[in-house]
Amino acid sequence: MKVRRTMTLAAVAMAVFALLAQLAYASPHEPKDLGSDEWDDLGVLYNYGSGKVAYWAFESSVTAPSTYRTFPRKLWGSISGWDGTKITPFLADVTGDAHADVISAYTYGATSTGLLVTPGTSGVSSSSRWWKSTGWASSKTKWTASKRFYATGAWNPVALYNYGNNTSGVWVFRPKAGNTFAPSKIWQSPAGGWSWARSKIAGGDFNNDGKGDLAILYDYTGNTTGLWLFVSNGSTYTKTRVWLSGAGAWNWSRSQLYAADLDDDGTDELFVPYTRSSNTTFFVFQPTGGGTSATLQNWGTSVYTFFDDIPMTLADVTHDHRADIVLWGTGDSDYGVSMEMLPNLGTSFEIELMYEVFNDSDPAHWNYMKTKLAR
Repeated sequence: MKVRRTMTLAAVAMAVFALLAQLAYASPHEPKDLGSDEWDDLGVLYNYGSGKVAYWAFESSVTAPSTYRTFPRKLWGSISGWDGTKITPFLADVTGDAHADVISAYTYGATSTGLLVTPGTSGVSSSSRWWKSTGWASSKTKWTASKRFYATGAWNPVALYNYGNNTSGVWVFRPKAGNTFAPSKIWQSPAGGWSWARSKIAGGDFNNDGKGDLAILYDYTGNTTGLWLFVSNGSTYTKTRVWLSGAGAWNWSRSQLYAADLDDDGTDELFVPYTRSSNTTFFVFQPTGGGTSATLQNWGTSVYTFFDDIPMTLADVTHDHRADIVLWGTGDSDYGVSMEMLPNLGTSFEIELMYEVFNDSDPAHWNYMKTKLAR
């Protein structure tokens, strides 16, 4: 009996260890950690010209609100052969190590597109191409990233593709052994049934089941807008329109769409800054009912009106497991860069004070026109 009991306890211990390891991997501290400190970083592409680019990770360091800062660290730099103007960068953990990687959607030609991966670990010395296609136009693609669409493995790049004639399709790129992507078309609209041009997309987990979902903010024209959630079941999507504005009540072109965990509940929310002529309202859609409905919340109205003009993203800069608003713009001179942040207060964003977390106006260091912020 003692032997049997010892074996049982050992088996239980191994099972608990495996479960803890799985949970630790399934829920990394922050989804945009490009280093090893388990906190969000900001990814920035710098185009040096002459075939040279580099990715920089801006790491956050917090002691008090008065000292909110991010510090740049060069992640990787190319030697030659890279045209920064042909790259759309975004972040996703496709290597499966619980750290974000930089994905470069690269335009090789009018109908040739590739995905290159720069691992988000310290001491990176290479960037490799995981997928290249002919017959795939970058100009017809909107990229985002989701958690594990298939509930296992690493994160997935997701693309909304324009087939023309108001017909669109959703593709999920599954990381495979040997550093490759296997794309699968998960959904396609009926012919003439979905306008790619009137869609804004963001990936996340909207029912807290560990599988990657997709959100689309859709323009019905006539200042009428709807929000759709495409919830993964591991093989396809369940598609639900969870919100529709009143007729003439919502200008889609003044809206942006982002997804992140804003309240540390494990479920991603949809963040929609809505910019008017004199202010910007921070709207948040809280998914409910397993991703079949959503409640609309107002998280504050700011006098800032430039949210549709300069790059922005969501990242936990303040280290409280709630994503903050981060904006990437020019510094004190046209050549410099700055990074500014509006903290997440839990049920609203700071609307009175914008924190400058990075500023370098030396033209020998940074040129804003040569940078792209990775979403």
